[in-house]
Amino acid sequence: MERNRLFILSLFILISVLYVSGAPVITKVSPSWGPLATNIFLDGTGFGATAALNLVTGSTFPCAIESATSTRIRCFITDQSIPVPSTLQISVTTGGVTSNKVNYGLMILSQLYQTNERYNFVGKFGGIEKRTQITATAGSETISVVYENDQSMYFILTAKFMKVPGPNFELRDSSTGESVINIPCIFAAVVRDVKFYESTIVFTGYIFQTDTAVTAGEICPVLSVSETLLTCSPVSKFFFGVGKTTLPYTLMQANGLATTLISSIIALASYENTGTDASVLKVSTGNIGKPNIRVTGLTPTPITPIATTPAGQVTSVTFTYPPNSLCGNVFVSDASASFQRLTSSIFMCPTPLISKIVTKPNSSNSYRLTFTGMFLGNQKYNIADGVQTIAYKIQYGGGSVQICTFVSQALDPNSIYTIVCGIPTIASPASFRLTATTLEGQSSSILVGYQPTITSITKTDYKVPGVVTIIGTAFTSLDLLVTIGGSECQNPVVQGDGLQMTCTFGSDVPVVDFSKPLEVVVSIGSTYIDKKSLFYYKRPTPTISSSTRVVYGVPGAVTVTGTYLYSTNLVVTIGGSPCTSPLSAQDGNSITCQFQSVQVSDITLPLEVSLTIDSIYTVKKSVFYYTLTTPTIVDSTSTVYETAGSVTITGTSFYNFGLVVSIGGATCSTPIASQDNKQITCQFSSGVTTTDIKNPIEISVTINTVTVKKSIFYYTLKPATIASSTSLMYGVQGTVTIIGTSFYNFGLVVSIGGAACSTPVASQDNKQITCQFSSGVTTTDIKNPLEISVTINSVSVKNSVFYYTLPTPTIISSTPLEYGKAGTVIITGTAFYGNFGVVVLIGNSPCSTPLASEDKTQITCQFSGVTVTDINKPLEVSVTVASTYNANNSVFYYTLPIVTITSSTSLVYGTTGLVTITGTNFYNFGLVVTIGAATCNNAIPSPGSTQITCEFQSGVITDISAPLEIIVTINSVAVKKSVFYYTLTTPTITNSTSTVYETAGLVTITGTSFYDFGLVVTIGGAACSTPVVSQDNKQITCHFTSSVAISDIKRPLEVSVTIDHAKYSAKNNVFYFTLQNPTIASSTQTIYGKPGIITITGSAFYNFDLVVEIGSSPCRSAVASQDNKHITCRFESDVAVPEISVPLEVLVSIDTNYVTKEKVFYYAEPTHVLITSSTSTTYGVPGIVTLTGTNFIGQDLIVTIGNSPCSSPVTSQDKTLLTCYFKSDVKVLDIQSPLDVFVSVEPDYNATSSVFYYTLPLPTILSSTSTFYGLPATITITGTSFFNFDLIVNIGGSSRYVSVLINTDYKVKKAIFYYTKPIQVSISSSSSTKYGVPGVVTITGNNFINDQLLVKIGGSECTDALASSDSKQLTCNFKSDIQVSNFNTLLDVFVSIKSLFNATKPVFLYIKSDKSCPAGSNGQVCSGHGTCNQQFTCDCNKGWESSDCSIPNNGGGTVIPDPNVNPNDTSSTINTPGGTKFDVGITLIQEIDKNNNVLQSYNITSIKWNNITKQDNQHIYTTTLQNNQSTLNVKLSINNLDENVYFNFAGDVIPILPKSIKYQVELQNYTFSSSLNTMQFIFKSGIIQQGGECVYESDTNTQPTSGYSIRSILVMLNGETLVGTFSDRIVLDDRPSYNQVNKLTDTQINQYNLNSQSIYVAITTTSFKSDIVVDPNFGVLITNKPDNENKCKKKFAPWKIAVIVVCSVAAVGLVVVTVMLMKKKAVTRAFNAKLKKLHKK
Repeated sequence: MERNRLFILSLFILISVLYVSGAPVITKVSPSWGPLATNIFLDGTGFGATAALNLVTGSTFPCAIESATSTRIRCFITDQSIPVPSTLQISVTTGGVTSNKVNYGLMILSQLYQTNERYNFVGKFGGIEKRTQITATAGSETISVVYENDQSMYFILTAKFMKVPGPNFELRDSSTGESVINIPCIFAAVVRDVKFYESTIVFTGYIFQTDTAVTAGEICPVLSVSETLLTCSPVSKFFFGVGKTTLPYTLMQANGLATTLISSIIALASYENTGTDASVLKVSTGNIGKPNIRVTGLTPTPITPIATTPAGQVTSVTFTYPPNSLCGNVFVSDASASFQRLTSSIFMCPTPLISKIVTKPNSSNSYRLTFTGMFLGNQKYNIADGVQTIAYKIQYGGGSVQICTFVSQALDPNSIYTIVCGIPTIASPASFRLTATTLEGQSSSILVGYQPTITSITKTDYKVPGVVTIIGTAFTSLDLLVTIGGSECQNPVVQGDGLQMTCTFGSDVPVVDFSKPLEVVVSIGSTYIDKKSLFYYKRPTPTISSSTRVVYGVPGAVTVTGTYLYSTNLVVTIGGSPCTSPLSAQDGNSITCQFQSVQVSDITLPLEVSLTIDSIYTVKKSVFYYTLTTPTIVDSTSTVYETAGSVTITGTSFYNFGLVVSIGGATCSTPIASQDNKQITCQFSSGVTTTDIKNPIEISVTINTVTVKKSIFYYTLKPATIASSTSLMYGVQGTVTIIGTSFYNFGLVVSIGGAACSTPVASQDNKQITCQFSSGVTTTDIKNPLEISVTINSVSVKNSVFYYTLPTPTIISSTPLEYGKAGTVIITGTAFYGNFGVVVLIGNSPCSTPLASEDKTQITCQFSGVTVTDINKPLEVSVTVASTYNANNSVFYYTLPIVTITSSTSLVYGTTGLVTITGTNFYNFGLVVTIGAATCNNAIPSPGSTQITCEFQSGVITDISAPLEIIVTINSVAVKKSVFYYTLTTPTITNSTSTVYETAGLVTITGTSFYDFGLVVTIGGAACSTPVVSQDNKQITCHFTSSVAISDIKRPLEVSVTIDHAKYSAKNNVFYFTLQNPTIASSTQTIYGKPGIITITGSAFYNFDLVVEIGSSPCRSAVASQDNKHITCRFESDVAVPEISVPLEVLVSIDTNYVTKEKVFYYAEPTHVLITSSTSTTYGVPGIVTLTGTNFIGQDLIVTIGNSPCSSPVTSQDKTLLTCYFKSDVKVLDIQSPLDVFVSVEPDYNATSSVFYYTLPLPTILSSTSTFYGLPATITITGTSFFNFDLIVNIGGSSRYVSVLINTDYKVKKAIFYYTKPIQVSISSSSSTKYGVPGVVTITGNNFINDQLLVKIGGSECTDALASSDSKQLTCNFKSDIQVSNFNTLLDVFVSIKSLFNATKPVFLYIKSDKSCPAGSNGQVCSGHGTCNQQFTCDCNKGWESSDCSIPNNGGGTVIPDPNVNPNDTSSTINTPGGTKFDVGITLIQEIDKNNNVLQSYNITSIKWNNITKQDNQHIYTTTLQNNQSTLNVKLSINNLDENVYFNFAGDVIPILPKSIKYQVELQNYTFSSSLNTMQFIFKSGIIQQGGECVYESDTNTQPTSGYSIRSILVMLNGETLVGTFSDRIVLDDRPSYNQVNKLTDTQINQYNLNSQSIYVAITTTSFKSDIVVDPNFGVLITNKPDNENKCKKKFAPWKIAVIVVCSVAAVGLVVVTVMLMKKKAVTRAFNAKLKKLHKK
């Protein structure tokens, strides 16, 4: 690093010397680019004062000098052979010295053209370096030119630029301020905006002139023009065309320059008339994007659509034709932009509607037809081409069509047309159809008819379809309907004269009396009708096909089926016996009669049915059959199994008709049914086998092919006996055979000794049973027999006849014992029965206390041991069971104890000696010892068996630190342990050989006790690798890198030897380096007389006393390179030579002992620098740049890239590479365009080349903002390494990917983009206005946003819509112009945001037309104490309350307690400051029928609530009503504030008094018994405690109440008033509606069993489907402050009790007051009784 600094400093000094010496230097070239023959100005210093003293070249091409001074030269280049574009390196040579080189870009401008506001330059511009500093200048107006690529540049024209006077504007190099090219100021018009209207185009731009011509398909006549605005009127077909999306136009200036553009427009795809006055336009876009669109081109006033519905790529615009609509070229316009055209045009017509025929054509009116209707205008709107838009035709019944020639039309003020047209002459009246058809094919028609008459009709066969002929007059086939007896006569055909018709009659009208005619109706157009009863059937002969049956012997009804059985005069017999009361069916296909059953001999033969009709028609057929009652089987007797016998079957309906009986599928022969039909007796063989005697066998009885079955027959059995049994071996499972009699497999169970003998099977002869016995029953005496039990069908027999045998025991194995020690032995075998006596011997010695295991496979006994000579030979084991069963086997072995090794003594490596091994259980049975796999001879164990001594000879090892394994083997059993170690002697170092410094080589170290165990050798602290010890252990050879840095080559280095991981070590300073003799190969150059740094190349250059001389002159500050191949030093270049080709001798001396000389130094001539390539850096990221080229001398080096310094330059030794640090801070517009690299090695030696390119980092995507789906918007993508170099961003595809592509090479993709969740607009309620009275409407809901907010009520726009800050409310101005048939009709409220997020809900109710603000008793509106608001309710002044502001609120400053909600029901108590307690709440919910009967009643005070919750000031009750399973929700909300709160309920704004309580009652999913029933919600208001001791009463003064709905009810006591307010609205099935509120009468209170001391108000509603919500509230007013001292002394007011009912009525707001005054009378502790009396009055 220090050498680099010295080198840079030397270069700086050299450059400074050159500048001081006056060499030419170019500081600026202007312009820095231009075409050939452009003046080039060079500014700088050191130029010759005249042109002759200077030579200017541009990359070897001459630049002809026109003038020169010492600081400025003007020249130009004209050589046509120079390739263009190119960057020329311009330099100045003065006095033989050449200046630095500066770049000049050579370019060609080949073409100029204008595309609207863009002015384009085409040419070859690659030689321009400063591409961001190009401008176009006209006068004082300057515009930056965009360098698009090497062939294109442009700038954007402005109006000011185009208006600058003068013939030319300049293309300038703004980096130097020089003009490069002058260009004529000739411009075409610039269009910045274009708007299309119905019949005009308006262009905005500059510079329009009076002679500017416009073509839009054809000449577009200019209507007006200014410099910035031009209007023309194109031909109509310019906008016309289905699917048209482009509108091309051209603006031509007088100078011949034209601006041709194409504007996009939304296409109209089609239209469809969907009704008499409705149509849907199909717009080819999924989002038309405008909220205030209109349909234009049919009427003078554009039409407001009803709805705009996007669906995919098409938007449907639905509108209603105004009555004055004509055919025309229709398009969609924007009402908010002066009806600017949004779409192309298509031709469309409303559907004509003929509504009435005024006069029919006849000879008196020259056969002219006059009719009226809508949309019958016969011309186009705003198009005067003379083409009639509607044609009229008439069609007669025969199908002929003729023209009704247009005569005239008239239009009345209501847009109803009267049309007159003429038809061809007709001979007689004939109905026809008039059709009006537009050019677009829409049509409508009307029948022009005459009254028909019927005179006669032909007959058909009854029930046989046929053609009838009807004779009459004025028949026509137009809208013809013919019926006979109400049944349509199909396919009517009318003859040409209209006097006769035929039609096909189904003859399907049933009759009973053929003498009565059917009515014939002929209807033409449902208007012209004639009826006559004159059709008769041809009567057919009756037939019999079948008959129903009756039960044999039981009278019953019989139905005889056939055809044409019509009559009221019938005689029926069956089998010759009368069938009485015959009745014919209406369809004539059956007769029903009553038949008494008769006896028959064969029930399978049918009886004859005889039928006589009207005493004329008689028909007979044998079709009647009896049926029999299905028999039943109840019980049966039994027989002995396999023994024949008689069986009696009991049941019902047993007959001997084909009687067959079977039992278990076997015949029960000779069956005979009893006379009472209740028993059958038959003979049964009992041979049917059965597997379960308890399971009944099926009995089958068949009578006359009818079979019934029942499993009810059972067998009986004989008792069994046991005689003997076979035996089994004790404990061994096997088969046992039992001998006896009457053995059956019916429920067979066998046990032996009480244990089951499984799977018992009886033999076929029933004398044996075989079964499987486990032999698991224990016995103490094997000679005693076990009892056998046999159970058959739950009956058991027993006998002790079973005996055991025993098996012979066997011995398999025996557990061992440690030799010489007593212990337990386990013997394994079979058949060890310990309970019968066991004796065990081992080696003929007893094994005492033998004990056999339960499974008889083991014996455990105690063995004391015997002496053996061979421990490997087994002893014999003998077992005897029950003194009889013996077994012998040699299976017992002794074992030896486990041997262990704990430690071992050591030996010196390479010597022989005794080794002692310590451990346990060392015995001399086959004792063998090895150490490290080598035998340790003569091994002898110690007497205590704890040591072994043996003789060991040391062997060869590789790791002295690793212990050797000792193996001790006794009786072929080996144990191992690595416990033996060698020891070593300490090494010594005496001498070492040398190596050449920094040259690797072998070193030999001499000494003693060297071993290869963990051997490590270092020299001077550096490893000497691969050390090898000689066989005599006195030398080590190793490889030494000789790379230890030293400052004194004469000082020895320390040699260190460590063995066995440094356990044994030695050190000594005995190693010396030697050096190679240096060699000189070459030397760099300097220019004579110019000091400089030179580099000497060779070998073996070291900095040990380094001295360098060139031509005997010192080369100072000599430094050898790290690779010892170069020496750099500063040479003064002061040794003279006769000529530059004569070399100087270079001398290099190292350490005074190593000297070499070579003549290799030459002085250099001045040389050109050349740059050929450059590495890259990442754009904006500093980094190292490597330049490739020639003659990078490295003295006073200056490097710039794109005119930005590249610092710390360093050159390679061969002058072909240069590295420097570049900040990468030069901004570029095109990442593919190279930056200029400038290299100056000294003032005279420079080079510039465009070879540097940036690379870009790979971009990353972190996040993305969102948009609404379908709504174009700007998004922001966040990430890293985003640049505007050919930047392409794609979003979407099949996923959420955001793709960023930069410069086509750098691409990143990430699934990061999400659409914003659509705004879920919702509407909950709306305030009201009165029809015809505009006003402000407040709409509540969610997600109301002031972004293209559009509100409509009933389709009428509610203007000036403004959403609240919390997005939950909006207000707008409603014209109240939508008419409704009644005031319960809801209007749809439509809210749209961005035309994308819409909501519609029917929540707007008009205020009733007869409603006005209440007037007080003084006749003044709001009693003169308030103002009437938009809702026609009173906004009371401060201090006044109630619906008419008539009650003073004197409670200011008075503390009113919060209402108290009862915890277990929905009632609540409102406490007053005077101590009065008002009791309020909902009491009953009742379903009432239309006669006012109570069908269902629910007492709310006794309801059990499923859930009661309290949160803040709300109490919520929920339950399920019994008998209906509907849900009742009651919510109580307390206003605990000291001021009114206003609540909007279904559009009715209600004030909630301070410290009051609001009820909201919701009933869901209630099932009405009839939709005509009503629901009644009854609320109570009463006083449960008075304040104070006195109440005054007087006579009651009652005024009649109105039938109108109650608004509020007031209960007054001692100056405190309970106010109950009731809305006249409810929410019914989520839709607001009006309701009725009434005060209950005394009769109703008694009828409903209510407390007569309270006041009750009923809210009555109609039935509903899903739910209903009502919403009253209750509060307290202080009307007078109490006078506690004098209140009992005052006679009446203010201490009075009053009940005031305020009704919502028309006009003056009638206040109906029921006042109950109490006469002066002190009442104490009797308040309830008085109040009850008060209510009775």
